[in-house]
Amino acid sequence: PHVRVPPLPEPEEEHLGGMGFWSAACLPFEFDGTTYMMAPNGLMIDPSSQEPVGRWSPETDEVVPLVMVQHDGATLLMDPEGTLVDPVNLAPVGVLNPTTQCVEPLGAAGADVG
Repeated sequence: PHVRVPPLPEPEEEHLGGMGFWSAACLPFEFDGTTYMMAPNGLMIDPSSQEPVGRWSPETDEVVPLVMVQHDGATLLMDPEGTLVDPVNLAPVGVLNPTTQCVEPLGAAGADVG
């Protein structure tokens, strides 16, 4: 005899709007009339595109815009000054030289370290 199996629950991302692993720890955060998802590290994610858009700066109560860049197969985030940061811990990893399109260690491009 054929045994009828009950339908499985929907995948979790369908309930979370497709945010996947971001959603588990992210909280809704409204800034200038727009709602973002904020990760525990302060990274702000656009829920519609699921891409990082900035980092919350508690010092200035402002969003520091970030853009995703690919470098040597790695995805990094770049701030307006050209500083590249790790998308997981937001630690600075280098500075993008706009002329050569190469990543230089912090301090090598004449950036003020400290």
